[in-house]
Amino acid sequence: ANVFSLDVQFLRLSPSITGALILESGLIVANHQSRWRGRTRVAIAHELGHFLLHRRARKYFLCSRDVRGFYERQADMFAVELLMPFEEVRGLAGEMPFELLASHFGVSLEAMDIRLLELSRAVGA
Repeated sequence: ANVFSLDVQFLRLSPSITGALILESGLIVANHQSRWRGRTRVAIAHELGHFLLHRRARKYFLCSRDVRGFYERQADMFAVELLMPFEEVRGLAGEMPFELLASHFGVSLEAMDIRLLELSRAVGA
């Protein structure tokens, strides 16, 4: 696949690695282990966030579930808003069962759960 002149490759990586962006190669790498299948779109969107937001800061990003810095939080927010737009999730949340909602947005149950929690906090605020 090709996104913004970036090639996307799916490789079996260590379970702790979610993906990588290698700017010199124009490459996004997503972990393609079967248990990550529901997270693949989020990983690609996260790396795209690094490309669009941080490409002048570093030559590469190796993303792990264990590393949470400023760039990682920004890339996470980008991915979440790209794949699960706030207003669209809010509009459908009361109309669809949880599993169907996650399937509709093409994300893992974990990602959908986190997004709904964020939504309830924002609406309740």
